[in-house]
Order: sequence, then C-alpha cells, then structure tokens
Amino acid sequence: MEDSTSPYWAHLPLAAVRLISQKIKCITDYVQFRAVCSPWSAASLPKPCHLPHQLPWLMVPSPKLFQEDDGIRLFYDLWEAKMRKIHLPETIDKVCCASYRGWLLLVARGGSELFLLNPLTRARVELPPFTIPVKHIWDGDEEDIRRWGVPPPRKVDYLFKSMMGDKVITKVTFSTDLTDPNCVIMVFFQRFKGIFFCKVGDCCWTQVAQPPAPTAELADAAYNNGSFYLLDNGAIYIYNLNKHKNLGMCFFEPELQAVPKFFLVGKSGLYMVAVHNTEDGGCVGAEGATGKPPVQKIELYQVIESRMEFKLINDTSDIAIFYGDNYHYLAVGTDDWGSLDGGGIYKEYVCSSSVDNEIMLNYLVFKYWNVHEPCYGIFFAKLDEGRSDPVVVGVSKMPQVWPPPPSMWFQPNFV
Repeated sequence: MEDSTSPYWAHLPLAAVRLISQKIKCITDYVQFRAVCSPWSAASLPKPCHLPHQLPWLMVPSPKLFQEDDGIRLFYDLWEAKMRKIHLPETIDKVCCASYRGWLLLVARGGSELFLLNPLTRARVELPPFTIPVKHIWDGDEEDIRRWGVPPPRKVDYLFKSMMGDKVITKVTFSTDLTDPNCVIMVFFQRFKGIFFCKVGDCCWTQVAQPPAPTAELADAAYNNGSFYLLDNGAIYIYNLNKHKNLGMCFFEPELQAVPKFFLVGKSGLYMVAVHNTEDGGCVGAEGATGKPPVQKIELYQVIESRMEFKLINDTSDIAIFYGDNYHYLAVGTDDWGSLDGGGIYKEYVCSSSVDNEIMLNYLVFKYWNVHEPCYGIFFAKLDEGRSDPVVVGVSKMPQVWPPPPSMWFQPNFV
C-alpha cells in the first residue's frame, strides 16, 4: 500500500513542475525529468530554450562487436566527464556512419535502409535507400553531359558491399531544420569521391557533379547557403544547387596542397581547417609506439564564395574545434560556454591505458595490441601551440577489428 504521508509527485501543480523543469541545465536530466510521468511531460517543453548549449559528446563504438548486439551505445559526456550508456534498439544491425546537429546517420547492410536518429528524443527521419537508382544533377541537361562526360551507373548500392562498405558514407550535413520541407540533406562518399543530396520525402538521392579534374581525389565536401563545396588537395570547387551551375574554384598555394584539410560550417559561414604536422610529431611508423600525440599547427580559413577566395582567421579565441576520425568534426563558438577554452582543439586519439596514458598506438600493429590494450582518449591543444595535453584516457576499449569503427563527436540537442 502506498504511504499516504509520501508526496505523490504526479499530483504536483503543473506551474510548479514547469518552474522546476526550467532550473535543469543538463540535457539528459531534462530528458529523464520529462519521462517521470505524463503530467510532467505535458508541463515541460519538448524543445526547451532555457537549456545552455551542451558540450559535444564523443560517441565511441562498443567493444563488444562480436557479441550479441544489445543496442547499448556509448557516449562520453565532456561537460560532466562521465560515460553515458543509452539504449538505442534502432541501431541494432545498423552502422552509425556520421553525425550532425544532434542527429546520427544510421545505415543498414547494403544501403537498403538509411535514416537519421536523435538518440535523446528517439525522433527518426527516413531517407531514401541506395538500392533505388539515383538521379544525377545533369539528368536531361545536354550541356552538363558534354561537360562531365558519360554519367556513372544509376545504381550505387554496390558501394556498400565491399569490406569497408558499411562505412562508405563519411559525412552528413543539412541546410535547415529537418521539419522544413525544403531542407537539403547531403551525404559525402569519400571513397567514391562523390556527394549525394535529397530532401525529406524524396524517393531517391541525386548525385552532384564531380570536379572538372577527372583525377581529383575529393577529401571533403560541405553544403552551405545553397552551394556545394568540394575539397581536394589543390582547390575548392563551388557548385550552386539553386543556379545549377559551377561557380568556380579557389586554388591553394603549394604549402597548403600537401596538408590534410577539412570543412567546418560555423555561424558565419563555411570554414576550412588545415592541419600541419610538425617535425616533432607523434609516432607514425610500425615501431614508433613511444611517440606522444602529434604536435600540430592548426590554421583556420573562412571561405568567401562571392570573391572565390579563402581568408586566414588570425583570431580564433572565440572558437573551439572538436576533431575526430573519419571526417567527423565540429566547431562551436566559445561565447556559448563560459568555461570552454577558446582557440583550442579537442582531439580524439587511440591511446594506451596500460603503459602510459600519453603513448600513442598504431592500430595497424597487431603485435603491439597484444601487450598494450588500446583505448580511446581525448586530448586538448591550443591552436597556436599544437602541443596536446590529455583530458581523459581510457574512455572505452577499442574493438580489435580492421577497419576500426569510427568514433565521432556528437552535439546533443532536441532539434
């Protein structure tokens, strides 16, 4: 029998419940608050505006890859310095390829099913499968056919059938809120050197034209303000979707051509990050397991479409970069967090927890794995110095498989 002296929380006045909900600052606490009972859920906003911006979480693969999948996914909460385990049955037998704005891109075997999932709200947005023939940006346009040559095969489901096929999509981005019927969703296929887009409700994907140089190897792609940006070692190619035309190219100086580069979409537009490894960088060779996290000089450029150029940003004090593997990157404004260091970069690395927390592992050296158990760690470096200091190590054990599942930064929110 229920104790008559204990408070019956579901009978609290809704005004009091609403006031209590507005005092909550942690997004996971807010989710649990709304799940207590139906009255509490009804009294609190499904998309609260009072919550502060949440620091990104690092989503790490489960080390139990060869065991029965229980749907538990691991997220390291950088703000509260704790691992969060979230039960997501929607992810069973699916590969998480990329993340963007609080959404995860899940792909079934063979590209037969694609959808976006918000792991906090469990909201889901269906996307066209890649088992359906794709359209091409030049379909029905004779001028584009002359410019780009014979289009590749209309079906691209074969991309998902190789050893690395499950991870063939390395990036997802979209233009506006997913509730907007005109929202453009873009996925980037690094190995295929191409990008595809669709709108919510489309029955198939549309492939974007490739860069003019047939031998160009695309390193990254982004969508911003009606244009697709394609990045290779030598240049940025800009293709406007609304005007259906190639706007031009921005060419790099020789010193930028040989360094890794990737795109970031920020509040003020599109940025490009160039990563310069210094001579005293970390271990690279098979026997070089004594190196520390590499010292890297990070440069930030703003891409200016109207002038077909990119401009070096000297003052990075109001931005922090979260750098993962497999092209999973985030950039956030530090004015949204009082305690977040600006002008810095948080980097995910594979490290060793059994010998020295700063020793880096080369995941290709399987004999080294037998001695030093590899795990995921997070390091921080100032952009102008590049020297990495450990934030946390031993976040999670690393599955000993090849190719390794990607870990990625994920920014939790309710959108």
